Amino acid sequence: MRTPNPPHRSPRHPGHPAVLVLAVIGLVGLPAVAGCESVVITGQRATETRELTLTAVTGSLVVVETFNGPVTVRAGAGDEVRATLEVTGWGGNRAAAEADRANVTTTLEEEAGRVLLRAVYAPNPTSPGNRGASATVTVPAGSELDIGTSNGAVTVDGIGAAVRVVTSNGAVTVVGSSGDTVIATSNGEIRVTGATGTIDARSSNGRATVEASDAVVAVDTSSGEIRFSGSLAPGDSRLATSNGAVQVTLPAGATFALDASTSNGRITVGFPITTSGAASETLVQGRIGDVPEVAIEIETSNGDVTVEPAR
Repeated sequence: MRTPNPPHRSPRHPGHPAVLVLAVIGLVGLPAVAGCESVVITGQRATETRELTLTAVTGSLVVVETFNGPVTVRAGAGDEVRATLEVTGWGGNRAAAEADRANVTTTLEEEAGRVLLRAVYAPNPTSPGNRGASATVTVPAGSELDIGTSNGAVTVDGIGAAVRVVTSNGAVTVVGSSGDTVIATSNGEIRVTGATGTIDARSSNGRATVEASDAVVAVDTSSGEIRFSGSLAPGDSRLATSNGAVQVTLPAGATFALDASTSNGRITVGFPITTSGAASETLVQGRIGDVPEVAIEIETSNGDVTVEPAR
């Protein structure tokens, strides 16, 4: 079966908005030993709030780029983008931490048909250390989003358009997306609700819960259970985890081809299925309906697989 390509961090382009997330870390102790003496170096952080507003927005793509902190994006009224950023500096003492906040630059501008909200630690953008910038953003309804973060949870609520989210460490929650929804996190739970269209969601460690209608889905996690409920559109959908159960709930009248396997667990299918080839508790291949246009591949190494009709 065809599996959608995994999301990747490519140069921003129209159609995929981006958001940056910043994580904030508190006091840090770094022990150093010289002979029999021990020296502990401590740092301090200082946070300030910055408000940015851009009016008369014409572009439909909103890109958010930040680091070390959570990002929340919601739909608002009108044609403006508003952002509240919590910027954190770090230093050996309070005065140094407050001065360090100026090294975090924050900008909100529209260029080449897209709105770009950016927070960058100017001295070393690729290694900001204990600095951070969290963001709460309001965008016009129907905006496409492209959000990127190094460390932090991302929440997108009620935008009603395509969404792309990439974070290294943090949960991702997307409500009410349509079109293409692409999510990637290294460590964190994924939750998608009220979605339609193509959904590509991947986590290295964390459960994934997807509730969608008329969707083609590719959900992949190394460790964590997967739950899908709703309806699937014609095409190939895949749900795969290394460690965890997989549960799929579809309309009672759904027709689909099924290829399900588990190494340690049991497969239960609540639909009348015509099997093809060998069938066992750990492998089921067959079809529900005469000529199904939907194909579902399910794979787990350790966990049960359940495919059942909605009640």
